[in-house]
Amino acid sequence: MSKKDLGRDCCRFDRAIETRKRNNFVRSAKPSRTAMCRQQNHRGKTMKKQQYKLTSRGVQLFQNRLAKARMDHQKICDERTVAHELSGDGWHDNPFFNYLQQMEANKTWRINEIENILSNAKRIVVEEGSRPTFQVDIGSVVLVEVIDENNEDGEKDLRLIEIVGFEESVPDLGMISYTAPFAAALLGMSEGESKETFLPQGKVILDIVEFFATHPGMEEESQTDIVSLGVTVEFRINGQEAQIHKVKNASHAISSAILGMREGDVQDVFVNGEQVKVEIIRVQRKIATVA
Repeated sequence: MSKKDLGRDCCRFDRAIETRKRNNFVRSAKPSRTAMCRQQNHRGKTMKKQQYKLTSRGVQLFQNRLAKARMDHQKICDERTVAHELSGDGWHDNPFFNYLQQMEANKTWRINEIENILSNAKRIVVEEGSRPTFQVDIGSVVLVEVIDENNEDGEKDLRLIEIVGFEESVPDLGMISYTAPFAAALLGMSEGESKETFLPQGKVILDIVEFFATHPGMEEESQTDIVSLGVTVEFRINGQEAQIHKVKNASHAISSAILGMREGDVQDVFVNGEQVKVEIIRVQRKIATVA
């Protein structure tokens, strides 16, 4: 091979390398075709006009979820950039890069979904002392007697239920979203009314025993280990000095973040869009004062 032919081949090889690098860069800046299709499909599903009912606490929850989703999305993007720089974007040579692209698309879908919920939310105002007591509605606190007809003993189960907004459920506290089958069956019922309905566990009879204008937890004085309305919590944020907080309003930023946590729990939560580590030291209905 002559020097001229050798030089021509070297130039051709160099151009091929540059083209490959340029194509890799362009592809790395865009999601894969599969990821783009997934984003479009998910976006089409979530952008349907639907009204979501949220209490003030629910708005806080979704704002914190949005902040977390955006933070996770940025972290995935950073990892994807590093993965591309190390091994390119070929699915065979770098499957982790392709995986991160899919994760990025899923997280983008979740961000769009939360933004859609917040933009189409109907705000429900719930105030202690004036909760709905005529008919079961969002914000109602009601004592329900549940009779399971499949139970041969015919045992009656009394449950204190609070109807809350979309995706605001805390089952341990009896807080059930209005979209859940049990809550949906209660909506519109009045005190003393009985109703036969089908739930996932089977056929049951629901009896409305009593309504509460004020959540009973605001009036009780007892020891407990779970953060709920009416308790006083001693907690620590990011290892700093302990604080004492009275949980009076579920829409309060701190109250909303720690609601449902138990004594001794240490969790990363979002407060006003900022991630913090919260440690629950003590939970009480009433802290005795020292004379």
